[in-house]
Formats: sequence, C-alpha cells, structure tokens
Amino acid sequence: PSTVVADFARQLQRSPKSVAATVLSKEYTYAQVTNDIRRIAYALKKQGVKTGDRVVVNTPNAYQEQCSMWAIWWIGAVYVPVSHDFPEDRKQTVISDCTPAVVLTAVDWELLGEEVFTEDAQSGPKQVAYLLYTSGSTGVPKGVAVSHGSLYQKLQEEAALYNLDASLVTYSLTRSVFDVSFLERVLPWMLGGRVVMHPLEDDVAATIANLIREKVTVLQGTPSYFAHWVTELTADQALALQTHLQHLCIGGESLPQALVTTLRKALPQVQINNHYGPTEATIDALVRPKVEEVSENLIGRPLGAGKAWVVDAHGKPVPPYFPGELLLGGPALAEGYWHDEEKTATKFAKLSGTDEPVFRSGDLACWNAEGEIRFLGRADQQVKFRGYRIELEEISSVLVQQSQIHEAAVQVWENQLVAWVVTQDLQEERVRAHMASKLPSYMQPNQLVVVDSLPRTHQGKINWQALPKPEISESFEEPVTDTETLVQSVWSSVLGLDTVPSRQANFFELGGDSLRLLKLQNALTQETGKTLEVGFLFAHPSLAEQAAELDTLSNNQEDLSSLLAPVQSDYPLSPEQHRLWALSHVAGGLETYNMPLLVPVDGSVEALTGVLQEVVDRYDIFRTTFQADEAGQPRQTLHAEGTVPVHLNTHQLKDQAALEAYVNEQLYVPFDLEAGPLFRGEYLTCEGQTYLYWCMHHIISDGVSVSLLVEEIRERLLGQAAKAKPTVQYKDYAYWTAARAETEAYQDDRTYWMSHLGDLETLTTLSETKTRPGQHTFSGEYQSINVSDATFQAMKELQQRSGISMNTQITAAYHALVARYTGQERVISGMPASGRPHQVWDDQPGCFVKTLPVVTTVSPGNTILEYLREVET
Repeated sequence: PSTVVADFARQLQRSPKSVAATVLSKEYTYAQVTNDIRRIAYALKKQGVKTGDRVVVNTPNAYQEQCSMWAIWWIGAVYVPVSHDFPEDRKQTVISDCTPAVVLTAVDWELLGEEVFTEDAQSGPKQVAYLLYTSGSTGVPKGVAVSHGSLYQKLQEEAALYNLDASLVTYSLTRSVFDVSFLERVLPWMLGGRVVMHPLEDDVAATIANLIREKVTVLQGTPSYFAHWVTELTADQALALQTHLQHLCIGGESLPQALVTTLRKALPQVQINNHYGPTEATIDALVRPKVEEVSENLIGRPLGAGKAWVVDAHGKPVPPYFPGELLLGGPALAEGYWHDEEKTATKFAKLSGTDEPVFRSGDLACWNAEGEIRFLGRADQQVKFRGYRIELEEISSVLVQQSQIHEAAVQVWENQLVAWVVTQDLQEERVRAHMASKLPSYMQPNQLVVVDSLPRTHQGKINWQALPKPEISESFEEPVTDTETLVQSVWSSVLGLDTVPSRQANFFELGGDSLRLLKLQNALTQETGKTLEVGFLFAHPSLAEQAAELDTLSNNQEDLSSLLAPVQSDYPLSPEQHRLWALSHVAGGLETYNMPLLVPVDGSVEALTGVLQEVVDRYDIFRTTFQADEAGQPRQTLHAEGTVPVHLNTHQLKDQAALEAYVNEQLYVPFDLEAGPLFRGEYLTCEGQTYLYWCMHHIISDGVSVSLLVEEIRERLLGQAAKAKPTVQYKDYAYWTAARAETEAYQDDRTYWMSHLGDLETLTTLSETKTRPGQHTFSGEYQSINVSDATFQAMKELQQRSGISMNTQITAAYHALVARYTGQERVISGMPASGRPHQVWDDQPGCFVKTLPVVTTVSPGNTILEYLREVET
C-alpha cells in the first residue's frame, strides 16, 4: 500500500513546474513547495525528531502550517495540529497528552537556511500520520490516532467517488484541527492539483471573490457556513462560480431542506453532496451524493470499502426503519485513542459474533428500504420526556424541513420542550401544523424561541449555555388536593414519566393507551380502594377529572390477604386455563398452544440453568400439572420446590438456517399436561452466538409471562439479586376467580354481558369460496400490510386533532372492512388484554391473558368521526 507522501513525491517527478499552492495570490510550484518541505524536515531532524515522535504545529500562517505537516510526514513523525486561537489551557492539555518532541509555532525562512533533508520519505502505511484532539464527554479532549494507511485509503476513495484528478482546485476553508481539512490540503497534492490558501478570518464576500478568481472546483463547509455564504452570493457571482465549481461537499451537521433548496436555486449546475463521518472513521464514513431533497435526515451509504451496521443494545443488526447505534468499519478506521486503552477498547470493538473491527459511533440511525442510512441524532441526546424516549435531533430535523427555518436546536428546559430557531419570519401556526403532521404530540416543542443565530463553541458545536433563556409559561399546574397528588404519582409510575404531570395533563397525550389505561385502573384501585370504570377513564383523561371522581366514590378495596387460597392437594383452573384445557383435547390443539422463546444470551449453560432453576422454584405455576378428577373436571396440582429440575440440552448449529429449522421442529413437540413439566429448554450455539430456546405451554404462561421471564434472566446474568418468592401466586388467582364466580356481583356482570352480546351471530360469515371444516383445525396464517407514509401521517394528524388513538383507527378500519365483506352491520372481534386484575400479579407469570370483545355497529348513517368515537368507547 502507498501513502500520501509517496503519491506527492510522484507528482513532483511528473510535473515539478505545476502550481501546487496559491497563497494570497502568490503561486508556488511543486518544486518550490517540496524544497520548503525538505528545509523544515532538515531542521526537525537536526532538533532530534525521530520516526514516531509527535510534533505539534501551532501557527496562524496557512502555508507554514501546510509545509510543516508534509515535512513531519516526510521524516516519519506524527503531525499534531493545534489551532492558534484556541485557549491556552486547551493547547497545554494537548501538549501534555501527546508529549511532543517539538512544538512548532512559526517558521523563519531566513533563519531556517537552505539545507534540505535529502532522503526519501520515511512514512509507512502502518505508522501513525496524525493525532487530532476531539471533544471528550468528560470535557477533556481525546487524541484520535490515524495511520498513513487509513488516510491514504480514505483520500483515494474520495477521489474515486467524484472522479477527481490533477484539475482539482480546493480552497482551504477548514481549521487544521478537523480532518476534513485533509481533503482540502492533502488530496490535491496526491493528484497533482492545487490548493488555494487565504486567512480563515476572511469574510464571506472576500472568500467568494477568491473562489471565482482562483477557479476553485470543490468547496467544503458546514450547513451553518453555507447558510450564511449563500446569502452573500449575488446572481452574477453565482453565474461565474458555475463555470468551474463542480461540488459543494457539506457535512458536520444535519443538512436542512431549506438550505438545499436555496443552494440548488442559486447554483443549479453545482452538485450538492452530504458527508458524514466521525474523526475515528477517518474523515468521511458515509456519503450521499447529488442531494436534491432532504425528506428525512439521510446521510447516505458507506464510502468505498467502508462498512456500516445499525445494531440494537446487544450488538445485533436491526431491520430497516428500526433505530439503533451506528457502527462503522472498513480498512480506514483510526488506530484508537492516544494513550487511552480503556477508551479505545470501549469504542473500537468487534462486531458481535465476529472478528470484524468496528467503531461505535454513539450516533442513532436506521436503514431505509433503499439501503441508505438515516441519522437520528446522538445517543446522548436521547432524553425521556412525557414518558417517552425521544431524540432531540429528530425534532430539529423536522423543524428545518420548513423553508422559513434555517437552523434549529431543541432541549428540555424546566419540564418543557423548547426549540430555538433561526428564522427571519416565524409563521408559528404553519410550523406547528407541520410538526403535528410529522411528530407525535409528546415530541412537539412547547415553545419556539427565535434567535438570529445558534451560538457555537470553538469546535463548531452548539453552545447551549449561550442560548437565550426561554420564558417558561405557567401552563403547569400543581395538584391542589391530596387525591390529585396521589393520582399524579400513579400516572408517573404507569407511564414511566421522569417528571410529574400537570393536574390538567391528558393521559393519552403523555403516552397512554388502552393497555396502560387498564394498568391505571388497577393501580388506582390498589392505591385508593376505589375503582374508576374504564369508560369513565376514556371519557375523562385529565388528571384533575379522575381525582375529582375518585373523591366521590366509596372505598371498595379488598384485603389482599383474602386472595390467598387455602392449602389444598389441588386447585381449580382459572377460566383462561379451562379454555386451554378444552382446546388441548381437540385434535391438533395440544401443540398449537406451545409458546416458544429464542433469545441471545451471554452466559454459560451452567449459569443459565441455575437462573432458570431459581425461576421454576420461585413460581408455583412452573411446577404445576393438570389432571381430571373423578367427576371429569380438570384440577391443577402444585409440586414442591426442588422436585422439578431444569435441564438444558446443548446443540451446535452450523448457520441461521439450521437454527431456524431446529427451532421450528421443536415447536411442535407436544407437552403432557398430566405428567409435566410444561416447559423445556435448549442451549444452542450458532455462528459464535449462544441462544436460549425455551418453550412453555400456554396453560402456564402468556405473552407478558415471556417478557417477564426474559427480563429476569437478563437481570440475574448481569449479577442483580434474585427476586423474593411472592406470597400470592397463580393458584391464588385461579381460586379467587372460582370463588368470585359464585358472587352476586359476578352474576350481575355475566347477565349484563350476555344480554349485550348474546344476540350476536356465533360466527362472522364471510363469502366463502371454500367449505368451513366441521372441526377446528388451527390452520391459520399471519398477514402483514404496510401503510404509505401519507396514510400514516394522516392518521397521526387525526390522532392529534381528535385524540382518537392509532389503535382505535386500525380497529375501526378492520371492522369496516369485515362489515363490507360480510354484509353484517354489527361486527365483533377480540382484543387481547393482560388480564391481571391486581398489581400483586402484575409481575408474575401465568395464563392471565383475556380476549376482550370489541363490538361495533357500522351504520351507513354515521359520519366517520361518529363511527370512530363509537369504536373508541
């Protein structure tokens, strides 16, 4: 492999008289710049600089800095740039960390002398080329070490992407402490091109004049810079630029649609390219060339031989549109962090299950269906607000899609979501309508603050401390009664809120849905001994209304000790278990209700077996079998702790196809409900990853049980303490339901529902092309449909406008479709619900799940909104 220095030497041999640099309108040939480079190299060697030594360059003179960089590389040393206007403390931090052999602050050409370093370039591909110090999360800059091989690889890929050659003319616009500067100052000399240098302090008007005069072909900058640059560009200058300017390469920040529109209008002949890449991936990792529109924050595809993955919290790749951390790989990754092995080991890792080296970017992203990556922001910009994990960068991205907004920054400020926007004419109603069409209510800023520009730090990042303080409205209302305070606490728990809600808050706007509403009902009953009907909670979603209604009710709380069943040799089945017992005696019914689980695990078979044995001993339901008594009625028998051992069979499978085939084969092995146990497990290894395959019969578990089991396994494998054995268990639930069935209240409920549902047809009659079998065959199929972006956005708008949830809209659409196909106005469908009637069972396994009937009347006389309201209630 070659190096940038070797390519530069070849260009010198080919065309020594070609112009390599234009500095303040003065031209320097390749022969002249080489002589200056060799003079500095000689001086450095004379001062004792050896191969691998660090040399800090801290000079405001662009040409001196350029020649010094190449001289350092020529003798095999490591280039460490420090911006001359950085604070002294930061400079000293860098110098202290990299321990340079020399700190170069200026070059006095007269004192330097005419002696030159005559040897060939001494830099090899594996040697470190430079250290760049980037911001650290601790506030201390960290030095990223990049090899000559990585730098050369990436610059070759950049040249190939845009078919660049010796005609390349760049403009040195970027500070040397950013690796994008290598595209401006190094790439041209690799190809035999020219770099134009002017003071970074030049104003935009002077820069535009220089670009035209020097016929620059490629210009780089951030969106912030170009947003200002294009406002200074006259029509005549734009025409002149388009005679030679070929590319605008934009990166460092999210690219707003408003800027793309403005640039394309001003410079229609110039190609706009969106670049993304952390320093650790060497300049650019992803590129999206020929940008014409930015409907979402797309940052393109991997550049050249680069690679990219989007993975979940366990390092596993996720499907398109699923968010995850962006990992970067390929031959151009940095070596790591200078003298920081711990940080390097954390950020430079291996792709899960492979030896593929990757850099963990800390950025959130997702793939789209076309194979491009969408940037969702920094993982450390993800916050919990209104009960949801939200990405602040996504909100900013939606805001700048509006042509009137040039830049935006979003933060949580005193329990409110605040957006600072750069705009000349804020049309707030229009902006809020746009946000409502793109974002759920909990991601829409409470306040928009107009600023002339976003203040930035030396590194170009937003200076949050310098933003103007927003005027927080007094919309938040403190609770005024003890009951409101209690309800506030329950809401925070049920919705997972980090901040307490206002007394006028809306349960559904904070993330509530029908399932959380049932949890809320149970939680309020447990806390107050009073039960609010689900219908009331739907109709009155505000905290204050729910608290006021609670104050009017009398206490009906049960003593939880009354839930304990007496000690017996066996126990009745719950209604849910009765149904499954009956279905298991239908042909094919036994194996149909197997509940499989396949989950990646990081733990030995011994550790996993121990954890599962703890779970089986802790919960009686896993030690339960089922037999019919003398009258033919099913009963459940609990077996003592320690009498039902867990055994995991181990299997090695060659690939994912073999793994899938094995799991599918195991899925249909029936359980013996009478003999038990009603679970089985396998410890599987496939392509370097270990998996737990765990299967249970539905009669002892449900969907919530599976989630609880997975969570408990992960907690124990991570070293968390085992949970205590609960006093009230599933057998107590089964006994409680049987006892409740004998009460007058239960009979009243049953009479009501039978009168309400009894006149419905037993089966929904479709127009049949096939004869319905006389016996249930359990033969079914899962169908999935995708709605268009436009439909999805319309559904979100309807939810915002009317408060009708997505779930209600989907249910209503399904019922309308069934009504059309069957000709029946009244349609019934089942909606699964957790079914745990008390908090005491919320975190316990067992078969609690219920199928709630949803009955609607699809009447031609109703409006769509009236129909939706009926489904909702």
